[in-house]
Amino acid sequence: MNQDKTLNNDTPVSEAAGVPATPSTEPHSAESIVGWAVAALEELKAIDIRVLDVRGHCNFTDFMVFSSGTSDRHLKSQANSVVVQVKNHGIRPMGVEGDDVPSTEWVLVDLVDVIVH
Repeated sequence: MNQDKTLNNDTPVSEAAGVPATPSTEPHSAESIVGWAVAALEELKAIDIRVLDVRGHCNFTDFMVFSSGTSDRHLKSQANSVVVQVKNHGIRPMGVEGDDVPSTEWVLVDLVDVIVH
C-alpha cells in the first residue's frame, strides 16, 4: 500500500525521504556523488551552491557541498532531495543532522566521501 507523506517544518528529512536504497554492485566515485547532490540542489533552486575539494586537507571526507535556502522548509526540502537522489543511485546516507529541529537554520547530509551542508 502506497502512503503519501505530508511534509511540514517538523518532518525529519530522514523520515520524509522514504525511498529505499537499491544496493549497488559498483562503487560510486565521490565526483559522481557531488554531481548528483548538486543536481538535486539546483533542481530546488538552492542559493549560492559551492563545492570544496578537501582531498588531502581533510581526513573525514573528500568534498563539501554548501548551499543556502530561503526558509527552514526550503533547507529541509534541499536535504530531502539530496537524500532521494543518492538513494536512487544505491547510496545510503550515513546520517542527516538538523532535520528534526522544527525551526532550523542548517541541515547536514553525511554521504561519507561527500558532506552536504
